Amino acid sequence: PCTAPPYNENLREAGGGGPAIGVGGDIPARFSFDGGRRWQSGGPCSLVDGFSNLGQAGGFAFGGGAFVAVGSGGDYCQTTDLGVTWKTGKIGGGAGGKVVFLGDAFWAPNGNHAFVSPDGVSWTRRDHQPSGTAFHAIARGA
Repeated sequence: PCTAPPYNENLREAGGGGPAIGVGGDIPARFSFDGGRRWQSGGPCSLVDGFSNLGQAGGFAFGGGAFVAVGSGGDYCQTTDLGVTWKTGKIGGGAGGKVVFLGDAFWAPNGNHAFVSPDGVSWTRRDHQPSGTAFHAIARGA
């Protein structure tokens, strides 16, 4: 069974997939890599330890063997070993949309563009088409 994360605070974001779950909001993010039975902080990932103010921007996704957290300012953290080690960095100009894994890549849309990554570490900007199209969240289903 899934156990609730250890807070009595305002949670505004949850996401992930497979064995990985992330939750955040007005408080530092917490992660579970065993389906919600145990929760932990982001460890050495300073972005994750200070992850807050999740609303329209930022979020968590799992895919291709990687778990990725994207902050509202475009910072990212990625782990492929269930939170033992983390890679961190900054996506760049105007990143910070709701991150989602779509088939073979992570997508972080933000207004008229999105940042796309096959691994959650190397990101490329793609402008939405037609010009003027803007959105901040996408989803994929069966």
